[in-house]
Amino acid sequence: MRKPLVAGNWKMNGDPALVSGFASAMRGMLSGPVAAEILLCPPAPLLQPLAKAFAGSPLMVGAQNASEYRSGAYTGEVSSGLLAAMGVTHVIVGHSERRAFW
Repeated sequence: MRKPLVAGNWKMNGDPALVSGFASAMRGMLSGPVAAEILLCPPAPLLQPLAKAFAGSPLMVGAQNASEYRSGAYTGEVSSGLLAAMGVTHVIVGHSERRAFW
């Protein structure tokens, strides 16, 4: 049976200092066996710092949205290829808050 997935969506909260402090506090907790898959979905500017802080740990990093386009003139959008290059392994797709604006 698959491990349960526990995901936290940070919404539009946090800053680089939060990532640093969170990484310091969590690193010790992730050193042993983990009973569930752990996924954090911070705002886009914090994706890469969070992915770097937890590289090699069981904690996974997810994006809150991904563009349907691979590239182009889509200001503010982020492609799945760029997300993957930043270390992002998951994306929240079809979240009700995103659907409400489109």
